[in-house]
Amino acid sequence: MQPSEPGDYTLHRPALPRVHCALRALRNTRARGGIGSRVSPAQRSSKMHAPCPHGKKRQSECVQCGGKLVCEHGKRRAQCAHCDGSAMCKHRRRRAHCAECGGSSLCVHGKFRSRCFDCGGFATCQHGKLKSRCRECGGSAYCPHDKQRVRCGVCNPQAFSEHSRLLRFECRFCAVGRAYCEHRKLRRLCRDCGGGSGLCAHGVIKFNCRECGNGWCKLHSK
Repeated sequence: MQPSEPGDYTLHRPALPRVHCALRALRNTRARGGIGSRVSPAQRSSKMHAPCPHGKKRQSECVQCGGKLVCEHGKRRAQCAHCDGSAMCKHRRRRAHCAECGGSSLCVHGKFRSRCFDCGGFATCQHGKLKSRCRECGGSAYCPHDKQRVRCGVCNPQAFSEHSRLLRFECRFCAVGRAYCEHRKLRRLCRDCGGGSGLCAHGVIKFNCRECGNGWCKLHSK
């Protein structure tokens, strides 16, 4: 090719026709699974997010599968306070749920926007209750036997203790190490464990202490 100007010896590639450029762009789009490809949107989604055999929607979020989005603490890496996740604030809370950081999930009343009755959250019903806990609205917290799903012996038999008719976390034999201490007492009310959170400085339940002036004793001490 001849130089365009005197002293210019750079070679210029001839411009391709517009039709050829359009065909090449369409061919690249089809190769990526876009418009005009033979791959359906459902197949593209299944390739991007492989299903998990343990019931999770995405294999990358499953702890047992070793998903890349799960940290060593068994949580999503972005929502883990120990790993300083991107969704956590300096108060070790989720940034959207932190009132001090002005969380986007909180309303002007300091409650979750979806559960605020004053704001008319979408999780509330016309009966002044949460939709999931309202019998009249058919809430998901109630089973077909008209009982709370977690307290139904037919729908959730493994939640009940074998020692009594109580739930496992309410049984003093099954809940040792959690709600109950080694003395078979509620941990917050056990004096042998060094005083729980439910006891005052006088070794009495805070609500029943006459010297602290709390609870019903405050009304009858006059």
